[in-house]
Amino acid sequence: MSDLEQLLESKGHDHTEIVNVEDPQVKLVIFALHDQIFAFPGEQIREIVTDLEIFYVPGCPRSMAGVVNIRGNIESVLNLDHLLGIQREPPPRLTLLIGEGDGLRSGLRVDQVLDVLDQPISGIQPPLETVSEQIRPFVTGILHYRQQPVMVLSLVPLFAHYRHTMKYPG
Repeated sequence: MSDLEQLLESKGHDHTEIVNVEDPQVKLVIFALHDQIFAFPGEQIREIVTDLEIFYVPGCPRSMAGVVNIRGNIESVLNLDHLLGIQREPPPRLTLLIGEGDGLRSGLRVDQVLDVLDQPISGIQPPLETVSEQIRPFVTGILHYRQQPVMVLSLVPLFAHYRHTMKYPG
């Protein structure tokens, strides 16, 4: 058996998915939020930052955690879990995705960034009907990452929803 035949034979027993290089791809930022895994298209995420101090702004809505100073620029920080209807205490460590969409730029508090990867578009399936009503408007698709379902979100409807429902106390 030739080396090529041996290599092909060994790959035949490897359960790794073969990707068609002609298949269009999208860059995704995969992250954890509580016990769920989500993703944003990489084109909507400008930066990933960690270990910053959030400054609370009195009178801001519950969906806004406060502001951070990133190299002299003040950025708002949104509680993504609140916007998605996930009830829990925020994690002790701060990880932010700085995102842009619907004419808005803001930090989004997440638990942990798991990966940044190129995903074949054909591997992203339409959202399931079982996706909760609160999250459904923001979900553009579902994919599998490390044998777990991942909801792909879009910042455009998420930020539009934030603008529309922003309520200040008092």
